[in-house]
Amino acid sequence: MMIGHFARDRVVVDGQSALYSGGAVYYGSVALRRLGVSVAVVTRLHPNDFHFLAELEQEDVVVFATPAPQTSGIENRYNSADMERRVCRPLGFAGPIQRADIPPVSAAIYAITPIMAGFLVVALGLLALSLDLGQIFVGKNELQNIADAAALAGAKKLIQAKDPNNPYVAAVYCDEAISTAQSVASQNKSFGAAMTVTAADVVLGQWNLTTGAFTRTGCSTNPMEVTAIQVTVRRDGTDNPSLATFFGNFFGVSSMKTTATAVAYLGVAGTASLDLPFAVPTNYPAGQAPYAKRQPLGPWFGPPAAEAANPQPYTWKDLGGTSLDTTRATFIMPLYAERTDLSKLQKYIKGPGVTGGLQYPQVKVGQTVYPISEWQWTSNVYNNFDYLKTRYQAAPKIPGTNKWRITAAVYGTSPVTASTSTNSWLRLANALLPGPNPAYACSSYTSPQVYVQGFITLDITKVMCDKNGDGVWDNQCTSYAYPSTDSCWKKCYLELEVPLTQNFTTTDRTSNPAPYQRDYRDINPGASEVGAFASTPFLVK
Repeated sequence: MMIGHFARDRVVVDGQSALYSGGAVYYGSVALRRLGVSVAVVTRLHPNDFHFLAELEQEDVVVFATPAPQTSGIENRYNSADMERRVCRPLGFAGPIQRADIPPVSAAIYAITPIMAGFLVVALGLLALSLDLGQIFVGKNELQNIADAAALAGAKKLIQAKDPNNPYVAAVYCDEAISTAQSVASQNKSFGAAMTVTAADVVLGQWNLTTGAFTRTGCSTNPMEVTAIQVTVRRDGTDNPSLATFFGNFFGVSSMKTTATAVAYLGVAGTASLDLPFAVPTNYPAGQAPYAKRQPLGPWFGPPAAEAANPQPYTWKDLGGTSLDTTRATFIMPLYAERTDLSKLQKYIKGPGVTGGLQYPQVKVGQTVYPISEWQWTSNVYNNFDYLKTRYQAAPKIPGTNKWRITAAVYGTSPVTASTSTNSWLRLANALLPGPNPAYACSSYTSPQVYVQGFITLDITKVMCDKNGDGVWDNQCTSYAYPSTDSCWKKCYLELEVPLTQNFTTTDRTSNPAPYQRDYRDINPGASEVGAFASTPFLVK
């Protein structure tokens, strides 16, 4: 859209005069239409001169004209002996173009044009700049897409778990991350040209989630020390050609440079689907009591945390109670409506891929979860552990061991203040749904409310119901009702270990990083700076 005065100019040469249409909107719009550009003109002139606008309309220029007391114009006097010189004087002025004169029409480019035809070169220069700037903006957008894709692909390869003898142990693969980023960049094009990214433009480092800053660190064997990858794609005449201009050549500018940079982050998990409906308290990441050292029927309290073994063994029983003991692990449900749903709990225990089983949905750091227990119903406790045993027996083990490695949640009673709201499909129900008959229902704890603090890697080593203490599975505990010490709530247990000093990836291959740091140390200051890493990176810059 060109905004300016349509003019009626008088040209005088050696005393002979003639009137012509003029003004930058006149010459500029006609020139652009003949180049195939759609043009609209906003102008002012005297109503008696409106018929001259037909010259523009014949060129398919859209004209928006406002009546004015005068039509703008200039008299140009020339001497044929020297046509490079002229004397100019104004003939009329249509007055300023007001905001109300401009119609509500969307345009890609708006040009404010002067009245004098001598300034047409300036107007066309501005138009050329607009077109070439448009090209560089498109080019930069293409480079940004390439940088984004390359950074995400590189970050995906940066932290992986590849050791078949120690599954889910996180390791850093710097060379693979760099080469993957370069490869993905080369498969994308900018204005039809394949882009080259050198190894020097792929930088490994750390992303600070608090300050939003990238720090170059280079490679490290510790995943905590290299959590991000920065990729820069250039069109500056070095590895890739600069962008050629359309009209800039007329003004001595034949090419323009542009670059784009992206940073992708792969840190500790902020979301994960759990292998079991199970969460441990914040004392577990630091190896703190209560736990039993391979003595499921012995004392519950072992040595103090300073003497904790690595990996730290724990024994868990579904002891229940009217209120949750926040130093012990627990079954958890992701939704308020499911907090007394025994059938749903057992489906999550059975797991995906089996009849009657379900995959536990993804939960995220900061999300409210709902501890539940079967402690008052002997047969339900037994059935739950029987399903756990079946799941454990079918699960893949660490080679040469009896360990089933899983991802579990860590819960705490304090909200994670930096947490964002859950996805809509995980928002909690607002109303308490009635549960089934109490004889078949789970018991929800009346207090406290708990929140996901992070994720942890556990190794389950045994699932047992053993009334006689002979190490042989039996169902005799079902003959004893709560609160008998021979009841299943006392005789069924899990044995598990917590590796305290290793980094792992979650078992959920679609887990995403947290938007804030939540490693074991952040969950419990007494823990090591390790964590359960996400599998899917996200762009942070």
